[in-house]
Amino acid sequence: VLNYLGYTYIDREINIDKGIELVKKALEKMPDSPAYIDSLGWGYYKKGNYTEAEKLIKKALEKMPDDPVLNEHYADILQKLNKKQDAKEYYKKALELIDKKGEGEPKQKERVLRKLKDLR
Repeated sequence: VLNYLGYTYIDREINIDKGIELVKKALEKMPDSPAYIDSLGWGYYKKGNYTEAEKLIKKALEKMPDDPVLNEHYADILQKLNKKQDAKEYYKKALELIDKKGEGEPKQKERVLRKLKDLR
């Protein structure tokens, strides 16, 4: 519940700092959860701390490489770090996973296609 609420606060930009605080509490209970690690990384991304976000999302991806949302998040971070070629690869991987497993979030495929097009 803590992670879900925290991620919602972060992703919808309701209260990013409060969201990060909630996710950190969730991580105290389950420190190895890739979903929780992703949520914290996404919070840092939303705050503009792309270096820390990259470390966390990369760690989450190592634990759950076939998650389309994690791959999209990682691509978003790489794009902000001006690693555009790497970002393209992770957007492409996210699309492959969406086609294989279905969307991790509503309208994810449409969103990823738009981001990939914008990188070209």
